[in-house]
Amino acid sequence: MMLPVRRNNWLFWVCALGLCLSCEESKSDQQPKPSPLEKAPKIEEAEPVAAKVKGPPELGLDDISPRVGYSRVVIKEERDRANLRTELAEYKEYLSGKDVPLLVDRKASIRLVTYYLAELGELGVSSVLIRTETRKEYPSELRFVPQKRAAQPTACTPVAMILEDRGTAVWKLSGGVASKRTHGLGGPDLSMTSETLERFLKGCKEDKRLYIAAPEGLGWGLLFDLAASAQTLINVKPDATILLEQLPVPGHKVDL
Repeated sequence: MMLPVRRNNWLFWVCALGLCLSCEESKSDQQPKPSPLEKAPKIEEAEPVAAKVKGPPELGLDDISPRVGYSRVVIKEERDRANLRTELAEYKEYLSGKDVPLLVDRKASIRLVTYYLAELGELGVSSVLIRTETRKEYPSELRFVPQKRAAQPTACTPVAMILEDRGTAVWKLSGGVASKRTHGLGGPDLSMTSETLERFLKGCKEDKRLYIAAPEGLGWGLLFDLAASAQTLINVKPDATILLEQLPVPGHKVDL
């Protein structure tokens, strides 16, 4: 008679234990689970963007647009020059009264070079040291004075211009007969033009500067070559080069 009682006790405790485990699992299921956001690692807040570094900006101009430091300035028409003026004005303290370097690509627009020089002149730069790749026998850096900053020229100050057909013309600011040279195989005949430039520079003892100009479609490289060729003259060299803001007519008086 005791065996059945022992068997029933054993079954009782087994059932009781199973019931307790079931209750514990049920309680654990009912406890709230942490949200994914609580488990995710905390993201540190980003540091504030550093302010624009102060100091002289790197100035440049390629076949796309002008650059002032790390900023590009889009200029599609003349009124967009205000955008360039705004960018340059932020660095006025590093530009005014200084000789400022400017890197210009050969394929750059002559019109944009003119705008750049004019805006630097408005800020009061003394001169602009333009660096452009050129022929190996020519200097790759020339001193340009913005037209606005140039001292009053004399009547005999020479003007050199590349023409639409890539020939050249040299005459005096006051006007007169222009000495023209035809183009060579790859562009302007700068060897013959140099002889003419030397004659005009020698004939103007009061002013040894050179004004230059070229139509927009020719590209900056050819015009820079013309100015650079004048620096290889043996007996006389221009003290500075001035890019005319308005395209002149060969032989006519140039109004500044």
